[in-house]
Amino acid sequence: MTGGVEVTRVLTYTHPSEIPVHTGQSDLLDWLHICATPSLKNGMKKAYLSACGKEPLQVASSKLLEELFPEWFRDSLRLAQHANLTATLAALRKTSGEQPQFRAMRRNQRDVLYSIRLLAEAGIRTTDLKAQNSDEEMFHEVWRAFEDRDQSCERFRKDVESLAGPGILQSRLTAAVEAIFDGKPVDCHRLIFHGYYFITPLQYRFFKTCEYAGLNIVFLNSYDCEFPETYRTWPAFFNEATGLPRIQEWIQSDPSVKITPPKDRTAFGGILDGRPPVSTPTPAVRLLRFNQFGDFVRQFMSDHPPTEGGAVDGVGPVYLSPQKDYLSRFLREYYPVATDQQDRHFLAYPVGQLLLHLHRMWDEDQQHLQIEARALIECFASGWLTAGPLNGKTYLRELEQLLPYFDGCRTLDTWRARLDLLREAQSSILNRFQPKVLPNNPNRRFHQFLASPLANIAHFSVPDSSVTAIDVLVRRLFEAAEELFAKDEVSLQEHFAKLDSLLLEGVDEGTLLAAERRLLQGLRQRLTNGLNNSQRFLAQDLAEAISFYLGGELNSDTEEEDDDHDHGHVLSANYLVASFDRLDGYPFQHYGREIHLCLLDENSLPKRRSSIPWPLTGEMIRRFDQVPIGLVALRESQSVNADRFLLHQALSWSSSISLSWVACIDGEQVTPSPYLKLLSTCYKLYETTCPNTASPEPARACCAFGPDSPLDPDLFEQIPPDALIEHAICPRRFYYSFVAQATPAYESPFHHRFLYGNIVRALSSVTNTSESAVVDYVRPLFPQWTEITKRDQLSRTPTYVFQGYDRYDGVEYSRSRHRIHLLVTGPDTVKEVLPVLSEPKAAHDALLDMRSEMRVNLAMPAAKPSPYCKYCPHVSRCRSALLPIDEARN
Repeated sequence: MTGGVEVTRVLTYTHPSEIPVHTGQSDLLDWLHICATPSLKNGMKKAYLSACGKEPLQVASSKLLEELFPEWFRDSLRLAQHANLTATLAALRKTSGEQPQFRAMRRNQRDVLYSIRLLAEAGIRTTDLKAQNSDEEMFHEVWRAFEDRDQSCERFRKDVESLAGPGILQSRLTAAVEAIFDGKPVDCHRLIFHGYYFITPLQYRFFKTCEYAGLNIVFLNSYDCEFPETYRTWPAFFNEATGLPRIQEWIQSDPSVKITPPKDRTAFGGILDGRPPVSTPTPAVRLLRFNQFGDFVRQFMSDHPPTEGGAVDGVGPVYLSPQKDYLSRFLREYYPVATDQQDRHFLAYPVGQLLLHLHRMWDEDQQHLQIEARALIECFASGWLTAGPLNGKTYLRELEQLLPYFDGCRTLDTWRARLDLLREAQSSILNRFQPKVLPNNPNRRFHQFLASPLANIAHFSVPDSSVTAIDVLVRRLFEAAEELFAKDEVSLQEHFAKLDSLLLEGVDEGTLLAAERRLLQGLRQRLTNGLNNSQRFLAQDLAEAISFYLGGELNSDTEEEDDDHDHGHVLSANYLVASFDRLDGYPFQHYGREIHLCLLDENSLPKRRSSIPWPLTGEMIRRFDQVPIGLVALRESQSVNADRFLLHQALSWSSSISLSWVACIDGEQVTPSPYLKLLSTCYKLYETTCPNTASPEPARACCAFGPDSPLDPDLFEQIPPDALIEHAICPRRFYYSFVAQATPAYESPFHHRFLYGNIVRALSSVTNTSESAVVDYVRPLFPQWTEITKRDQLSRTPTYVFQGYDRYDGVEYSRSRHRIHLLVTGPDTVKEVLPVLSEPKAAHDALLDMRSEMRVNLAMPAAKPSPYCKYCPHVSRCRSALLPIDEARN
């Protein structure tokens, strides 16, 4: 410390209202407050304004560090580091051979890069590591080779170390803070570090640099000496080993101004400390037990009814959970349009999906381009994939129908080979089943359906013109990828210039969202900002780094600001549920609203959370024997205590609070968190069991087809008996099959397996041909399966036979077609509808029912859910379908 400057002090408080009148310092609101997290900063803002009508200058630690070290936190630097690490691993594989450790690092490259960055932030250099086993030696080799190729880590270390120079920290700190506050002059000689119940290596080094520079430093810690176990995380970081003031040196607020929790909650800290209860529980604290996840969803939807625009009403309880990511994924299904435009991730836009998959097409292991079926669908759906007048969005439906036939085709060569098989099958097999009627016959679509045993397979019903268009677009996608990766080394600027030419060529301006163009431009700026144009990368390495970035794998290490995330009392989808660690500020930020802590079960609270990224280990960190990197292991060991501290903050200072868990998740019974058991036992807080009723249904489109009917109800005598059977099974199935589209077709591979067995059995029966001969005949129709799969499916197909013929419009058709159309799995499958085929009166009654139904409810007839739903070609789009999970529940 420099002479004449006070030593670093720690002031404690139990409630923020004590801070302005703290006995240790009376003018704390005039100091610069550096808060540990954005959530604490936001909570303190409201607490200060409520207590004294004045808010001090506050900045989140993450924001300040980003301003002090702008290059280190730039997206463009992370991108370049990832690309250089990819190149490093590739070079080492060539010189050292294919070793398991290299493969592991390649597959976990994000963690390896995070480890290297973490070591740099702790001031650790490659010479500090003394490897003691083969895994450490391999990491050491990769680390050294990476730093030889990429100088950014060493630049950052020297940048941090340079702050210790005379006057440098004060100058840089003043410039950074004034930039944050839009040029407003700020006194940076007096700093308050607020709420650091855990400390990162870079934060610690910044503290110590400020001390060395002679700045006046005060730590503000939320601490109550009456509950040492509840607040155990604090002294773990403040002690002689870390060089931060010991707990014995802390200055507590004057007892006369100390604010305690409400009288009926004063003993919560004691309970969490292991003491018996000493007061009556408050009615403002509830413990809730939900039997099923659907019960919890219903409660959430009751608390936050969707608004007219599809967003989430943000006036109700504030939900937080230690399982925030898990919950958010599910809740988005029930609020599909809740995402506010300004919060949308780049991948929420079609252009983001295309960019992501385009950059993921290069397979380093195989050294070729490939694409998965799901990615191909998203590229077509984007509207950015074009070839002359063709746009992938136009052919999305046909692509989805074709893809089961192309199962396993990931490269362009395998795609083209499978396409040749499809066309060969169409010319040599499918064309043999043409109907024996004139082309202008008004019922030709029905004759085509009745004549061909393959008409039920969706990919054989796609018009040849659409198949050709899809082929052109797929080839265009691979050509674009080849052009993108054609040049060995490129700069980021060159890479994005090529992307512009590839993406914008032929795209209709009217089909694109204006936001997409802004996002594309913003992406270019973020990823090229601060990079020297002379810095060049292998195109493949750069593409992978960009794909990781687009997929969120290279996000900032720091927590995002969330000052105004409720946007006028309407929550966006990104904040349906907040993270549990935001309880350091949420009880104050949202005072007056209920706090609901959810999914608090034995697996989530308390939970030891990993802070040490692979391939670092606790043993390796201990051997470094340096305080900054040691804080990483300390944070992991204290994660359970941190949870207890945050829970106590919520219990003590929330105006009202609910704590809940779900008793059955994914079919497994779970018990509540030990903390909930403790509170329930000690305070007699009885569980409120929510009723176990059917789960709410996720929001989705009610119908994939338009409402217009191509049929006149008065002309239903023209429809074939197959339509009567469908109507007898389910009126809505009939509507989807014969009204909303020309004829039914199965798209699911699950259904195709049943079709295969029934086609072989039916053709063998009708033609008196051996099944082995039929198998050889239809082999080109099912190239996506192995011979073993086909034999297995055929062995599972029953030998049930439909006898006789149906006469339709002057032409006779074998009833064997019904086993194909209805996916017959045995005599019981369709026994309820067989009278329609064999009894004239039953057929006549079915026809009358159909005509009556269509007159009354032409747009959408009623569904008839049954176990047969799983064999329906429309099960994926019918909201009323009885699914196997529903059968199991019943």
